[in-house]
Amino acid sequence: GISRHIKIADNDVVDTSNLNRLRETLVSVGRPKVDLTAEHIYELDPFASVDIYPEGITTDNIDRFFEDPKLDIVIDEIDDFKMKVQLRLHAKKNRIPLLMLTSLGDNILVDVERYDQDPEAPIFHGMLGDLSEEILARGEISPEDIKRYSIQLVGQQYIPTRAIQSVFEMGKTLVGRPQLYSTIAVDGGLVAYVVRQILLYNTPKLGRYFIKFSELFNIQTDELAPSGTRDELLSRMRQPK
Repeated sequence: GISRHIKIADNDVVDTSNLNRLRETLVSVGRPKVDLTAEHIYELDPFASVDIYPEGITTDNIDRFFEDPKLDIVIDEIDDFKMKVQLRLHAKKNRIPLLMLTSLGDNILVDVERYDQDPEAPIFHGMLGDLSEEILARGEISPEDIKRYSIQLVGQQYIPTRAIQSVFEMGKTLVGRPQLYSTIAVDGGLVAYVVRQILLYNTPKLGRYFIKFSELFNIQTDELAPSGTRDELLSRMRQPK
């Protein structure tokens, strides 16, 4: 009910490992995510205007994605670090706000990048520093590099120890990221809220907003507390390969 025109870009298909965080069933496994998302939108509103990019965002189509028709806001939920950088460079060029929500266990980190208000603002709030140029200049980015970039982008102070431990189990005892649907569902509601605030009221301001569920209910937790185990895991993630 917010957008007159929606663009969806994703080159992936639904896998069984996605079912912990998507409202899909086994029947959807193997189908393109863009097709399923468009179907859900049309089921709610058959008159919706939806463009799909089943190849995902690429260097060949990124200009068209931003300009035909021009976006009012872009939401980044992709894994490709090179394209994350490119999305922000194009958002700066076109003076378009960009949102990114990161699920961290029972917590959510909301990044609001207001290039519409300040096109000179550093991408990722400056969290990556010179690494942005390194990412664009590199050829293939290894899984180890992805871990290193991720921890600098998110900020180690926001990553629960259990989530860090899970990273080292992916491909071993875990087939994918152990994200929680309860958190992802809240993400969806927050995206709609922030988009509405930006388009209608020109708020919130550029910044990072950390939502910790336990604090809302006054629950004591040590998930972000310093420890020897946590320091050792973070050190392993920072090591370049």
